[in-house]
Amino acid sequence: MNLRFLGLLFTLAITGCATGPNPVQMYPGAKKPYSEIALIQLDWITSLREGSVNMLTATVDDNIVKPEGFQAALQTAVLPGNHTLGVNLVWTTGGITGPGWLHTKKYKLNIDASAGDLYAVCYYPGDILAVKRKGKIEDFLEQEKWNEVVVNPCKNLTN
Repeated sequence: MNLRFLGLLFTLAITGCATGPNPVQMYPGAKKPYSEIALIQLDWITSLREGSVNMLTATVDDNIVKPEGFQAALQTAVLPGNHTLGVNLVWTTGGITGPGWLHTKKYKLNIDASAGDLYAVCYYPGDILAVKRKGKIEDFLEQEKWNEVVVNPCKNLTN
């Protein structure tokens, strides 16, 4: 990964804030309404300083996440049921002006997703990742609330 990729991610994340949910669809067929899917949002970036932690969704049920257009691998849409998320945790070597990534750690996380729910993949000290239910998708669709989810998905979680 390189500086160009980091810049693209930053641009895509900002765009995500401005336009509401824009998940990578990880189920076959046509796009479904929010009441029939689950959304998964990453606690995507902690900082651009050297040694900061960033996450990307690499796979859902061993299917590679392939973002298109202004999407980033920060939000995914899945059908209800049990899923395995492949999440990459990466560390930067020096922020925007740095040479790239220090290393990547790969995680497999299980989620039992319910229709209409929003989930957050949260980062905790010690390189611990956990999937937490955020609430109903419809409760966050107002633009200001969605912006807060994108910036702080792990804030004010429900169990």
